[in-house]
Amino acid sequence: MEDDYTILTSRLRLRALSLAEIRMVMGGDRRKLSESIGATVPDEWPGSDLRDALPIITAEMAQQRGDVRWVWLIVEQASGTVVGDIGFHGTIQDVTEAEIGYAILPGARRRGYATEAATALMEWTFAQTEIERIIALIERDNEKSLRVAAKLGMREVATDDPTYRAFELLKSPHPS
Repeated sequence: MEDDYTILTSRLRLRALSLAEIRMVMGGDRRKLSESIGATVPDEWPGSDLRDALPIITAEMAQQRGDVRWVWLIVEQASGTVVGDIGFHGTIQDVTEAEIGYAILPGARRRGYATEAATALMEWTFAQTEIERIIALIERDNEKSLRVAAKLGMREVATDDPTYRAFELLKSPHPS
């Protein structure tokens, strides 16, 4: 099943974490996690946003049927090191819309990794699931993430939230 949760790009390997691996992250067992995923996990990963969300993610993943995975590691192939994470703010099972989020470690920023990883994950998601719309909520002053949304071809949509700007990417219709 792991091959279903590995995506390769020219420079990156995206690897979705199983529930057991998420529990390794929560338990702080970097050595065991590194062995399981075949990559070095730096001390600065995960960032505070993901670390704070892990208890909720773990509880919700445990409620899902089957092997569902939400959190994808972004591994730089050349170094074999985790450089960030990407995933959805909820399940992608039995739904048609998902909110994407990503974080790149400070030392790996400005290399196009967020755009490369998001492109690959969105293509995979549209091909492997019933998702028809992927959204991103980005803080209004987060210029780097706003540029990523533009590079991804996401279209800005209206939102009443004063903190965030909203963007969407729709699944392309299949040719008949």
